[in-house]
Amino acid sequence: MPLFFNNKGKVLRFDLESKPETKSAELIKSVFDDLFFEDSDMIVVFYGNVDKTYKEGNHKWQVGKRYFKKFSLKKILQKSYTSKDEDSGDENPYLVACLTKRNKFNLKKFLSGYLEDEQSCQMAFVSLKKGATIQLYDSRGFDLLSADKDLLKLLYKRYEEDIIEYNREEIREALDI
Repeated sequence: MPLFFNNKGKVLRFDLESKPETKSAELIKSVFDDLFFEDSDMIVVFYGNVDKTYKEGNHKWQVGKRYFKKFSLKKILQKSYTSKDEDSGDENPYLVACLTKRNKFNLKKFLSGYLEDEQSCQMAFVSLKKGATIQLYDSRGFDLLSADKDLLKLLYKRYEEDIIEYNREEIREALDI
């Protein structure tokens, strides 16, 4: 599920649906490399829902740790929310933020499951150096969020053909392109 859908002028929405898997992987890696140097610090935000089959405190985010070298994640925040909605079913949202280095993350391994819609947990990646976040929501696409209009303009011009078509005009207007 896209998190940043309503942030006009701050989000580039990338289309993967119309691309073969190899082209999608190349695009994600290219954008990822634009935001993260090999030794960059990054915050990884694991988020999602937990059903009652999980033990208290043992959220699905633990499964997402398999994409990182052992002991390379430093947890800086963990928050669970109990839904007040009667219709919420068994799911309760959670968020776990961890600090790590880009070179401790196995992007290739992550992408193989991501592009097959086999995400074990949802993740967003925050570049501290560039002030931007990539949210890979499913195999249909991903979003890049930043308050830095110059960065967004640069990336828009570089990846214009990869931006979701129905958002291009709106993005051009918001970024004064």
